[in-house]
Amino acid sequence: MCGRFLIDYEFRDLIDKYNLAKYQGSMNKGEIFPSQGVMTIVQKYAIAMQWGFDFKWSSKRIINARAETIFEKKTFKNLAKSKRCIIPASAYFEWQKKNDQKIKHKIFDDSKNILSFAGLYQVMKSETSEKIYQFTILTKAADDQIRSIHHRMPVIVDEKDIEEWLFSKVFDHSRLIEMINSENRSLSVKIM
Repeated sequence: MCGRFLIDYEFRDLIDKYNLAKYQGSMNKGEIFPSQGVMTIVQKYAIAMQWGFDFKWSSKRIINARAETIFEKKTFKNLAKSKRCIIPASAYFEWQKKNDQKIKHKIFDDSKNILSFAGLYQVMKSETSEKIYQFTILTKAADDQIRSIHHRMPVIVDEKDIEEWLFSKVFDHSRLIEMINSENRSLSVKIM
């Protein structure tokens, strides 16, 4: 699961990393909580979106989606085909349960100031017919080094796969599973 993440980079870093053509909205920094607005990447554009899907049938905001099942679940199936995005983050936070305590951990990559989380987005209409952009972060079974802290973690898109994730019209379940399984990174963990 990914319940909070960190933004600790400058907007110029996004423009450079993702070769952005345009952007819309402003950028929040610091520890990000569900429902907050952050910059996401959709093709060559940075778009401010709210974290979490609001559905009438759910009392809770859907902040994560299991990558392994997005092509099967009615809620995500069509979004997985055409509404894929990247959520740039410096790190994410996870809580490890030990006895009666929850210990906060910051998980990051020492070699990169921006991680590219895989996400899906939707565009809703407000009561005044304004567009509201919302995203959810894809998660997967945690890598070995993270599993002792939590059993799930965000899908982090490798540099070589970013363009395919954002632009491919034929991205399917088998390619997503291949992408998830090919992840080979060494993440650092710091107790907060």
